[in-house]
Parts: sequence; structure tokens; C-alpha cells
Amino acid sequence: MKKTLIALAAIAAVGSASAQFAVGGKLDVGYSKAGSADASVKSGVWETSRLIVKGDTDLGSGLKGSAYLEGGIGGDLSTASFSGFGRQAFVSVAGSFGKIDAGSMWSPVDTAVWYADAMEYNGFSAMGTGFYNADTGNNAQGNVSGSIQYTTPDMSGVTVQLIAAPGGGTTAYQNYMGGGVNYAKGPLNINVAMQTYKTAASATPTATVATVQYNMGAATLIGGYASNDTGTVKQSGFNVGVKVPMGADYIAASYSSYDNGGTTGTLTGFGVNYIKAMGKTTVGYLGYKSVNSVNTTGGGLRYNF
Repeated sequence: MKKTLIALAAIAAVGSASAQFAVGGKLDVGYSKAGSADASVKSGVWETSRLIVKGDTDLGSGLKGSAYLEGGIGGDLSTASFSGFGRQAFVSVAGSFGKIDAGSMWSPVDTAVWYADAMEYNGFSAMGTGFYNADTGNNAQGNVSGSIQYTTPDMSGVTVQLIAAPGGGTTAYQNYMGGGVNYAKGPLNINVAMQTYKTAASATPTATVATVQYNMGAATLIGGYASNDTGTVKQSGFNVGVKVPMGADYIAASYSSYDNGGTTGTLTGFGVNYIKAMGKTTVGYLGYKSVNSVNTTGGGLRYNF
């Protein structure tokens, strides 16, 4: 980890002469107790700890080039393991035509799942019912490796994303294709996304996620529906929640019910957390979730650097 940071600092020193370049990230450390398991103090209790490297440059003619790298930092604080930029790694070109990304990035379906959750898809989310099963990408992690994505410019609040990965991901998901439409104007945000791919067993799973958010001022109401056809079982369910701001702080709560198909059947879950702003770079958090009668409690700090 130390050698990685030294190398990145050296890259930043060289790259800053020709482009805007930054190294940053998040470190989340907290206490967690899940079910009958032993309590622990670890990384990523609320949000995944991560290292981020990003840069951008003016390409001329109204074009902007950029690069983005993001990798997770493991939960074992004795080693703080960093296994590379497995979350996202892509380059982009943007202009009046929109934006083109190439590399590994979160899919439109992943974005839609995030929009469906008042808990922001974190460690206290009720989505452990299976709601996020649709969020596979082409490597079972939500991102799409070896992909090209096009995002339109904003068209009166509407943006469209199309993504394709002709090769296979880390779990041999082939010929991934997906897309999403987002409407964001005033207090209303609507997001719909779909994906399909082919597995090594020649199945063709498909998934659809639809979400809506409405900001009432005193609170934001959030809901979503997801369906996932794996080729062998059909799954579907919903997630509803609310986020209540209190100055720079907020409380969020969500409830999820998801039919996983097969013998698992329908699972339900509930989650709630309190987020306390502590300066410009740090927040404290307390959270609780119960998914299929397994209770998890936790609290900690997340520092942005």
C-alpha cells in the first residue's frame, strides 16, 4: 500500500505539468456487529474505503479528456490491502456531443439501483433482500469491464446512456449490452435501466430497474422496482425509503421486499442510519439493518482525503 501511494505521488508530480491531476479517496472505519458473528472494527462498515486517481485535460476544439481510477481498500486494517483499481478504470472524451467512456465503469443498472435506495446502497441498506441481484455488470460486481459507454448531453432534463462490452468480464459474461434513461428536473428524478448478456452456460439473463425520487423539501421520498431473469429463475421486488435532511446532517430509512425465486422465496429487510457532518471532510454515522431476521448494528467515521 505504501509503495502504491509513493508511485501515485510520483505520477502526480510528473502529470501535473500537462494536466489537472489529483489523488484522493475515502477511508471508512467503524464498529460492526452482524447477527451471531463476533463484533469487529474494520474498514467499509458504511461505505467502501477506496483510493481514487483522476485527471483531466483540454484537448482543444471544445473537447475535454479525462481519466479515472478507483480501487477498494480491504476491510483488514492490519494490512489495509489494496488489490488494484477494480472498481472503475476508464478514460473519457466529452464535448457538445455528450461523453464517451472506455474501460471499466459502473453500469446504468448499477446507477439505477443506487437511485432506488434512500440509504445510498451502503452497509446498512435493506437491499440485502436480493434487490441488488440485478446489479451484476459483466463480472458480478456491478461494473462492466472492457466496455464503451456513450452518454448524451442533457436534453431538457433527460440523459440517455448506452453501454456495450463485446468481450467477457471476470466471470465470463459475454456480449454485455445495457442502457438507461434518466430524467432530473426540479424535485423529480426518474431513472430506468436495462441490461442483458450471455453466460458461459449460454443463458441470456436480463434485468430491469426503475426508480423515482421526489424532493418535498422537508424530505425526499424514494422508491424502486427491480426484476431479474437469470435464465433459470425469475426474481422481482421493490425498495421504498425516505431521506430527511437536518441541516448538514440527515436520517435515512428504507424497506425492501424481494422474491428471489426458487427455494429462497421472498425476503424482507429494513434499514436506518444517521449521518452527522463533522467538518468539511469527515462524517460520523450510526446504522441498523435487519434483513431476513439477521440484525446488524454499527457506527464509525468516514474521512474524505
